[in-house]
Amino acid sequence: MDKRSLDAAYESVERSVGESAFPMGTRVEPFVAPGVRSFMEVSHIPLGSQFEADVAVAGMPFESMIFRDSYVAYQRHMAPPPDPDEAYVRSGAYDAPNALRIASSRYSIRRSGGYMPEHDGLTIDDHISIVDLGDIPVRTGTSEEAWEVGSDAIADIVRAGAIPVTLGGDHAITGMVLEGIFRANPDLKLGAIVFDSHYDLWRRPRVGPGSFWYRAFENGNLDPRNLVQIGLRGTGNSKSVADELGVTCLSMTDVEREGITALTDRAVRIACNDVDALYVSLDVDVIDPAFCPGQKYPDAAGLTAREVVAGLRTAVAGAPRLVGYDVACFSPYYDYRHHGAMCVARSVVEVLATLAARRRDGQS
Repeated sequence: MDKRSLDAAYESVERSVGESAFPMGTRVEPFVAPGVRSFMEVSHIPLGSQFEADVAVAGMPFESMIFRDSYVAYQRHMAPPPDPDEAYVRSGAYDAPNALRIASSRYSIRRSGGYMPEHDGLTIDDHISIVDLGDIPVRTGTSEEAWEVGSDAIADIVRAGAIPVTLGGDHAITGMVLEGIFRANPDLKLGAIVFDSHYDLWRRPRVGPGSFWYRAFENGNLDPRNLVQIGLRGTGNSKSVADELGVTCLSMTDVEREGITALTDRAVRIACNDVDALYVSLDVDVIDPAFCPGQKYPDAAGLTAREVVAGLRTAVAGAPRLVGYDVACFSPYYDYRHHGAMCVARSVVEVLATLAARRRDGQS
């Protein structure tokens, strides 16, 4: 039987008896991996497929170097497996995307439509469409190969008209996402706000969790003066490069003095000065480990979960438009009964809710 006759036979049956003849086609659960539903249980469309959506969630399970101590790092794929009792040599961010998806079932859009009392009763699903594309294949290959794969995948998402919301992975994934945005929009001028406890302003290695901002500056699409860092703290920092470049660095003391909402308002004004759009990144080590135990680089006395939510809401609401959001450096191996995963997943929900509120209010 030729294909035309085969398809005609199936179409004849479907017209006469309906989809009940093929029950497997009537309901497909949005699984992205065995036992793992999509983020917030939204529709899952495999990466590489055509789609139409306002927002596309994608996992970026990439991890580059792992620090053995203050002086030595393991190269990609060379670190020992995660040890839940380890205080310093922490890895496992490559398994964060699915851990965050599992935690996000608490905020299922399928059950409630994404109703948000905190946003005057807004329902996310009424204002924006969201899909989960699964994970971008960046776990294998060299760091530079993964960079190319990740950047190209993000570029495709942007060209499809969606805002990428990316679940890392270590903080190098921010560089991949920005590279992808720039590939899709070469003339776009961006500002960026990052909630982070570290400056991450190294120049080397070319792909690393502390050198990705350099590659964004190198592209010319992000001026260092339009980068604002919020939540800096601890002794593992050196500010000399930030001063030289004109990066605005706001510490936890600044948060205490001004309050997270006023401080983030100021950050938006700086980051969005003479740019087209804003990018926002959350490194989970900015959060106090009491609220998010599953961190690669934990440091006490960080932001509370409510401060994270308030800061993100303020940043996204105040931007001329948002072109992307990511979360980085979460490791489920150091989490406690999904507490940290829920905290980080909730940050993504807040970004989605604020985007929905912008659409409700007639903003882009």
